[in-house]
Amino acid sequence: MSTICFISNQTKTIFYKKIATALINKGIKVCWIAVNKKMATDLQQIYGFENVLYLPLSTSFAGEPFDIKINDLLFADRRLKYIPEKGKRYLCNIQHYIKDFLIKNDVIRIVGEQTYAYECVTFRLSKKYLPECQWLSPYPSRYPAGSFSFYSDESFSREVFQSIKVNKESLKNNDVGVISKDAEDYKEAIKLYIQEGQSWKVKLQKILRFFNADNYDANDPTWKSNTRLDKLKKNIKHYFNLITYKIVPKVTLENLSHVSGNKIVFPLHLQPELNIDTAGRYFDNQQQTIIDIWRQLGPNDVLYIKEHPIAIGNRSFLFYHRLLKLPNIKLLEHSCDVKDLLSKVDYVFTISGTMGMEAALLGKKVFCLAPTTYNRLKTVAVPTINDYRQSNNLQELYQSSVSREGAWSVDDFKCHMEKYAFQGDAEGDLTGNPKAWESSNIDMVTNAILGTLIE
Repeated sequence: MSTICFISNQTKTIFYKKIATALINKGIKVCWIAVNKKMATDLQQIYGFENVLYLPLSTSFAGEPFDIKINDLLFADRRLKYIPEKGKRYLCNIQHYIKDFLIKNDVIRIVGEQTYAYECVTFRLSKKYLPECQWLSPYPSRYPAGSFSFYSDESFSREVFQSIKVNKESLKNNDVGVISKDAEDYKEAIKLYIQEGQSWKVKLQKILRFFNADNYDANDPTWKSNTRLDKLKKNIKHYFNLITYKIVPKVTLENLSHVSGNKIVFPLHLQPELNIDTAGRYFDNQQQTIIDIWRQLGPNDVLYIKEHPIAIGNRSFLFYHRLLKLPNIKLLEHSCDVKDLLSKVDYVFTISGTMGMEAALLGKKVFCLAPTTYNRLKTVAVPTINDYRQSNNLQELYQSSVSREGAWSVDDFKCHMEKYAFQGDAEGDLTGNPKAWESSNIDMVTNAILGTLIE
């Protein structure tokens, strides 16, 4: 009997439980790794104590750690980096428990994200020491619309497992229009998310959560705010940032028409978030990344920064002030139309964002700093620090770092992505997509996972 291990991750655990049930009904054995006490107890009651590995922050020493760059994971973890000594000890202590648990249960597939360091530890252990146990990172493939792929790396840039049967109806409109539709749907979802977040109902729920400490788990390595004081500090800072963002100087798209040099846009990432903290590792200091880009500009070039709508309130006034005091850097109104913006700029600089793919599929010149699915396209440049040093201007930088031999056309990219695309929503975000928990989607994700067992 094949065994699949799920990595519990906060609310995503509920989605994974639905898939696990479907897999069990098809004769697959399921086990779990969990870090939250309440979730671990629930999983143990359902799947059996022996089939759930619980790894609290207090996990004891079990043997010398393996060489899997723990500092790298600690620095990128959105929680443990604030308690570095305890965090490093935890990441070292859990390693043998994870390896032994996977071996004991004869696990051949692991399903999970790579948002937190304990997930990345599991990934790196399976990659380096358990070759028969393959990690499955189901992640939206961005193209085609309404699909996901499985990825073999921490950057979610290289697909594994071709889809056995993809719904051709969902792929027939495989042109840039699909991407544009996704972008429109995404913007509408963000608009609704922001509106909901500003409602009195949501504000009341936050107040009630503040006074209710039932869900706080001091031994959960993913929780940063485990006291009311921590929670209060976090919320005060967020609301102060929301207010001060309003007074940060911004420009509209009309400003681009006055630029005589190159027009460059850099879309800021929501942070903390998987795309920047894990996939964009080593470029996660976005302020420094922007300054490095600015240093490449000519005297008449202008670098435009576009804030992520959901990230408003995450960054301080000083973050923007330090950038905007540099000549030729401007902050765009975050509500500007992306399609219109891309038609006006000469270059797009991104770490690993969707705007980079949208631009590349339109034939625009793109600088992509981190590994992505679309950095194999002909118009996407992947600059290095050495390229920065040796280039005299943006054009030279682009020419020296753009892919040449073996690079893909847009059609090549689409054809490849369709081969590895599974229809459905494997993220299971009920807020973002209520249909993700419907039985039809659960069946599609379950069948995709089963398909990896017979490839």
